[in-house]
Amino acid sequence: GKIYKPGNCPECNHTGYQDRIGIFEGILLDKAVERIIDQNPSEAEILEAAKPQKMLLMRQDGMLKVLAGLTDLAELSRVVDLTS
Repeated sequence: GKIYKPGNCPECNHTGYQDRIGIFEGILLDKAVERIIDQNPSEAEILEAAKPQKMLLMRQDGMLKVLAGLTDLAELSRVVDLTS
C-alpha cells in the first residue's frame, strides 16, 4: 500500500491533521488471562497469555491506519513504540 505524509493546507490549519484518531488494542478476560492476573504479571506475560486470542496490538492497528492514509508513520511512532 501507499504510505501517506501529512499535508499542509488551510483545511487542516497547516498541521497535516484534521481530527484525532484512536489506536487500540484489547484483551479479553478469558480463563488464561484470569489465571495469570493473580500472579501480578508483567505486560509481556499478559500478552503471552492472551496470544491465543490473536488480538491486534496497538502498533498493528496503527500500521493499518497508516496504510489507510488516516495517519502517518511519524505520528504513529510518536505515540506507539514501533521497535518491539
